[in-house]
Amino acid sequence: MTASQVVVINAMKLKKVLIIVLSFVLIGIHIPTGYSEGEELTEPQKECEDKKPDFLEKNEEGIFVLIKTLEDEITAGTTKLNIDTLNEKFEDAQNKYHKYIQCIFDYSENRVLEKLIKPDGEYPSAEETCGIDVVSIIGDTNPDQMLTPLLNTYNIYSEYLDELGYIYLRSGRVDSGEGGENLYNALQQYNILSASFDEFNRKISSEKANALVAMDITFVTLKELRLAFVMHNHFQCMLFNLEKYRNFLGKIRTLVEGLPGKLKDASMTK
Repeated sequence: MTASQVVVINAMKLKKVLIIVLSFVLIGIHIPTGYSEGEELTEPQKECEDKKPDFLEKNEEGIFVLIKTLEDEITAGTTKLNIDTLNEKFEDAQNKYHKYIQCIFDYSENRVLEKLIKPDGEYPSAEETCGIDVVSIIGDTNPDQMLTPLLNTYNIYSEYLDELGYIYLRSGRVDSGEGGENLYNALQQYNILSASFDEFNRKISSEKANALVAMDITFVTLKELRLAFVMHNHFQCMLFNLEKYRNFLGKIRTLVEGLPGKLKDASMTK
């Protein structure tokens, strides 16, 4: 392994550490390290089980199943190790990751919105809002139950992307399908491909950082939605009760107006 490859590996490891530290700073909680055997699933996890990315799976040795399969195919010669192959794996994982994370957020968001908007698209009346069990809805959409699946998935996703970048460095070779036998052309082609793989690793670092920031922003947005839901519900219910109070005062006024304004000889006694 060349000195430049060692530098790249160390840089990638450092970036991974910085990303994990950033997640701690942004969300301010203890970060889980992965999924545990027999761990009870949260409600969002149960809802999104069918969208759980396949790249999360590891074998008994703790190696990603998809990474092991890809390396076996490269060794057997059935798959070429080139930038197109890695880009394809990267985009597949990226797509599955974001769909799963979106599903996790949608679960809690929809639980709030389904109480704000009726099936026919209309908003509940002020009277109907008084019958909404706010405590239950807030409990069901507690962001804390989302932290475990969100951060576990992000950490494993980050690790998987790093492993994609390491494949090239571990193999020490690249199949281009071009270059011929001329040494100069081969070296030139190798330099071009090395630059492509450097760009691929930069793309990985960018994706990890952007995914973390996007998750943090969406998480904060959900918390604000829950707060707005509580305020809206209480305001609507209070408005309904004030209207009832106003109508009640109106009825009392009608009754009072029918009474005489003065009572004759009210101060005289017999």
